[in-house]
Amino acid sequence: MAQSTSRTDSAGIQPGRPWEGGRAPLSGRVVLLPRLKEGDRIASALERAGARVLRAAVTRTVPGEAAALEATAHRIVAGEAAWLVLTSARTVKALAPYLLAEAGLATGDQALHQEPGTSGPHNGSVPPHTPITPSLRVAVVGPATARAWTELTGAAPDLVARGSAAALLKEPALAGGPEATPSPHTPVRIPESKTDPRNLPGGVTGRDDSDGRARAFSDVPDSPHGAPEAARRVLLPASALADPALAEGLRRAGWEVEQVAAYTTVTADARTLPPDLDGAWAAGGVDAVVLTAPSTTRAVLELLGPPPQGTGLVAIGATTAAATRKLGLTVAAVAPSPTPEGVLQATIDVTTSDPTLSTTPRLRSTS
Repeated sequence: MAQSTSRTDSAGIQPGRPWEGGRAPLSGRVVLLPRLKEGDRIASALERAGARVLRAAVTRTVPGEAAALEATAHRIVAGEAAWLVLTSARTVKALAPYLLAEAGLATGDQALHQEPGTSGPHNGSVPPHTPITPSLRVAVVGPATARAWTELTGAAPDLVARGSAAALLKEPALAGGPEATPSPHTPVRIPESKTDPRNLPGGVTGRDDSDGRARAFSDVPDSPHGAPEAARRVLLPASALADPALAEGLRRAGWEVEQVAAYTTVTADARTLPPDLDGAWAAGGVDAVVLTAPSTTRAVLELLGPPPQGTGLVAIGATTAAATRKLGLTVAAVAPSPTPEGVLQATIDVTTSDPTLSTTPRLRSTS
């Protein structure tokens, strides 16, 4: 499946309208965003800057082994670890049906046999919040992962790192090992330069009750449930293709890391691409392509071939950029942050030579 998103968005804003003076820096440009995602904020940001955005699913997700995911879900709900580390919203989505089943909020048939791409086991409606033991701390990478976790559990993550998964290794609560992890009575702090998934300023984060009040930790045990080794355990569900650097770094810090393949990604069938995409790509009709993951880069290369001269490769982050370079490709720009604004800025930098547009523009937030 594929589609063009060159249309008015749900808010009724025409592409280019948020820009001061009516300038649309990407007007006339064609940008390939090789993924299909409902309500895609990156696509909206590019469109608002005047781009014609082509979207195509170049990969498909294959779930991990059910037994391993069930075991991880049990540990999460029971609080049998000090930390749960999540590096993508896709991981949250892969875990969701198992967490719902473990918490008894859906039958196994409802939860475990939902159709791919649905939001939950209740006919596409918002699933009930999964209760998570407060003694288990949750660290995520990026605002999208934070939003996915909050939508599933009703609670904000304890730690939100920006950038790639490697950014988590710079966070004292994880980098310092088990001895550095504060008691659950003490909320973890996010650096002041960051925001939590509720768009609040940096500062204390923690679990919220449904009415939005910070949950008190006074009745929370000082350590995770179960055997003493649980206090040293980190649960790391992730893609089977994930860079091993995060798990290795956590182990060096003294953590016992339980890594499970929540899913993997494989290249989509070429027959699912739009019939005119291959020709447009080969003819240089695409000005820029946004690479959102290493697997996306490999799939684009496999399905469409090397980018022709004049097609700029924009990597969403350092990990994707490194993987792209390992494939012998030139990365034209790396987004300063894996956000709609960051990707937009990098795309502008690649497609324009106007120095007044190659600086951070003033636009309405799309995050």
